[in-house]
Amino acid sequence: MRVPVALALGVLWAAGAAANELDLTDLAARASQFVLPSNPIIPTDPTNTFSGNPEAQSLGQELFFDTGLSASGTVACASCHVTNGAIVPNETLPAGVSRKFRSVMPIAGLASQEFFFWDGRVDSLWAQALEPLEHPDEHGLTRTEVVAYVLDAYPDALSALLDEPLSDRGTLIALPEASPKGTRIQRAAWQGMSEPSQARVNSIFASIGKVIAAFEETLLPDATAWDRIASEAIRDPNALRQLPDAALRGFDLFSGKARCSSCHSGPFLTDGDFHNTGMPERDGATIDMGRQAVVAQLKYREFSCLSIYSDAPNGECPKVEYLSLAMERALGTFKTPSLRGVTQRTVFGHSGQFMTLEDMLNHYNEAPQGAHGRLVGQSTLSELVPLGLSPANLSDLRAFLDLL
Repeated sequence: MRVPVALALGVLWAAGAAANELDLTDLAARASQFVLPSNPIIPTDPTNTFSGNPEAQSLGQELFFDTGLSASGTVACASCHVTNGAIVPNETLPAGVSRKFRSVMPIAGLASQEFFFWDGRVDSLWAQALEPLEHPDEHGLTRTEVVAYVLDAYPDALSALLDEPLSDRGTLIALPEASPKGTRIQRAAWQGMSEPSQARVNSIFASIGKVIAAFEETLLPDATAWDRIASEAIRDPNALRQLPDAALRGFDLFSGKARCSSCHSGPFLTDGDFHNTGMPERDGATIDMGRQAVVAQLKYREFSCLSIYSDAPNGECPKVEYLSLAMERALGTFKTPSLRGVTQRTVFGHSGQFMTLEDMLNHYNEAPQGAHGRLVGQSTLSELVPLGLSPANLSDLRAFLDLL
């Protein structure tokens, strides 16, 4: 339908006027909360003795990009977490049924967070790094194969980090394919190993995860024009006028009426927490309970802050020890992903429910109850409420997200 010229000009004038009427001082104060620092301090993980260690980071980088660390010889950590050289999820590798249709999470800026995966089922970045190695749809290795490969390919670097000669290297490399996970034969082989052998494999396996995590902690999103302009606005709010009017209005909505910043907060645009946003299930998928399905087992996991493989001082882990197990806090909740680089993604939602960012924005605007929006007592679990945003508002939001 052709829009009359006079009407079109009127709409454009109104949009521009709205941008000019925004309080730049107020917006600059809000914007300062979403700026990447020029020299960010990367926190160290007390459960990981290699956290912040440059030698561990160097070995971890090699392992992160090593496709030899997979059964097929074609899959590395980077296969899913790097796209065209950028630390952006690669979604050309579909999430299979055995992964509950979960999409790839962004990993840049994870060092400051406490729980990992969409459901937060592990409490450290090193424990997260271990799971894909043994997953049949990802790296597809057994635990003994992971240890054998690293001992064979990187013996000197690993020996130096562990500060031991690895005199049992040959024995460990010769172990059969075995894992407490995997096929029936692989599990039987694991059960056939002595307890000291199992403990030795587990210790080195955990160290491999810690080395990879030491590198992943250094991964940060790239600063954008948004960061430069928002930084300048801290000193001079008028710097925000460098932004397109639509993006400026979009940020006003993002940090105000649209309530996006309630969850997408801070420099990495995530609170690192878990929320129920009424997401629908993918066709053919069973209801995904999210964090509720895993939260009670967190403190009992094989590789956790409270496990014997953790380096936490005095074995203390308050984030797990005092974790709420309340159903209304966890049922149907999933981790808030960072919005850094969001427009480079090709699917949206914890299981890729939406194929466009516009569909995702419409979901938040309309606030349907979704799979987890049923009533419990007198309350609705979904945290969303209809926003009443117009198509023009949604377009402005998209314009702001484009800056990220």
